[in-house]
Amino acid sequence: MPHEVTLVRRPVNPGKGSSVELLIVLLLASLTFGAASAAAIAQQGQGRTATVELSWLPEQDVWVADYRLSSPTSEVVFEGNASSLRLSNWSVDGEIEVNEDGLEAANPFDRFRLRLRPDDDEYNRIYPAVIPLGRGSLINTSFLIAHDYDTTIVAASPDLRWILPGHGDVESRSLVIDSSAAFEERDGGAFYAYAGDHATERPGPFRYVVGDGIPTWLVDAIRTAASSALEEYSAKLDRGLDGTPTLFLSETRGPGIAGSWRGDVSSDFTVSLRFHPGFYEENRDAAIEQVRYFVRHEVLHFWNSGSKINSSDPWLHEGTADYFASLGDAELEPTIRSCWRSSSPYACGHAANLVGDELLAESGDISMTDVWRAVLMDAPEYDLDDVFGHAAALGAPADFREMVLAAAGPGDDETRRALIERLALDPTLAEAVEVARMHGALRHVLESNCLGAVGFWILDDGLRLDATWCKGGLVDRAHVVAIDDFSLVDSPADVTAAVTRKCGTEGALRFETLDGQSFEVSCGEAFAP
Repeated sequence: MPHEVTLVRRPVNPGKGSSVELLIVLLLASLTFGAASAAAIAQQGQGRTATVELSWLPEQDVWVADYRLSSPTSEVVFEGNASSLRLSNWSVDGEIEVNEDGLEAANPFDRFRLRLRPDDDEYNRIYPAVIPLGRGSLINTSFLIAHDYDTTIVAASPDLRWILPGHGDVESRSLVIDSSAAFEERDGGAFYAYAGDHATERPGPFRYVVGDGIPTWLVDAIRTAASSALEEYSAKLDRGLDGTPTLFLSETRGPGIAGSWRGDVSSDFTVSLRFHPGFYEENRDAAIEQVRYFVRHEVLHFWNSGSKINSSDPWLHEGTADYFASLGDAELEPTIRSCWRSSSPYACGHAANLVGDELLAESGDISMTDVWRAVLMDAPEYDLDDVFGHAAALGAPADFREMVLAAAGPGDDETRRALIERLALDPTLAEAVEVARMHGALRHVLESNCLGAVGFWILDDGLRLDATWCKGGLVDRAHVVAIDDFSLVDSPADVTAAVTRKCGTEGALRFETLDGQSFEVSCGEAFAP
């Protein structure tokens, strides 16, 4: 008798996935689950059900999902983010077409077949639909779940098992998803489950599923970092975990992440790490250090993924994860400079926590760790007001909120200058604000022209774009050095002014690349820095 598992919605924080500083618009949502019976599920979702038989066709390198709906429909909407769905290697048999949210057809249908191929290039940069791993795949089941349908996903082969993150050693032939309760607010969530016959390992508090090709020394480094972080954070936050965390380690040889790696975490205690072999083959010591930091960062998300958190303030949880990952090892001034230069939510939230430490130290022997312990005792629901409220209760100075927000980027120039003087920092820090404004302008241009997550890598002589499925001449990985004859390095204020001047009009910006090529890009909507 297979276990039946209901997915229940909770948010998630994707993690960093490169050794280079990557600015990216994050999709901040996820799912987790708890046990339930099929009888209870039948009472939800207005009685509409979908049964999905999932099978793997190795000769075609494709997963096949055969759907049977309880009643005919002319449209099916999936819970997976619409942009990600379009960017994934989905195809559908028959006369049914893929639209922005799912599937549609001229005539009602109650059966259809989806095909899903692994995407080695990871063009769907955040939460790919399928990740090959050993003798199976890590599958983002939000791409399989029909909105407003109670969906049962059944393994077609008797050798196929679901490994259910958060549920210890539970393995199952089926997943049962109560879409009415789990997806009341559609926000492009992600829930990973492993389908295959791969053996699992349980050394210490984590469970591991390790794909072929990952060297033993790297796995050992990850295990050490994960176990020590879990123990350390549990002690610092006076709060352990309610489930068994699982780490999935896989290898990809696609050119999309050549020489690098990607990873993410969902609050069902799942961490996924995808490596390109070149990442760890070239420098073992650097690989260990980078992965150690990443794992420590992601483990903190088991605590601070808050369902009430404002997604417009990703620095609050991403930067806090960086703060915990590097406790005692980070310097204040370089972290603030990195934030004000790049607007990265990681650096900005990290800077906010470090400034918070400095200000709290004026009031006594307290730190942001104490603040977060108080905040997370009420997890998973918290927001900015909760953070500052607990800080005030612990004795934070009157201007604590204003100064911490200035460190995180949202503050005005006058407050930034006051912060610099208050903490006796380098006055030239203020100059980095112009660069941050330029980056905000360029993200606006990318979002106006590209699908899915967008961003760029910061280089010494410009920026390398990180965006896909773009129009207007934009090319993924283009190395841009100037816009409208203004250098991205020497004239950030002029670049921002050009974007402000031309966005919302019929004018086009001229991008120039390192190799001397140029192309024009329309801005779309108006931009105000």
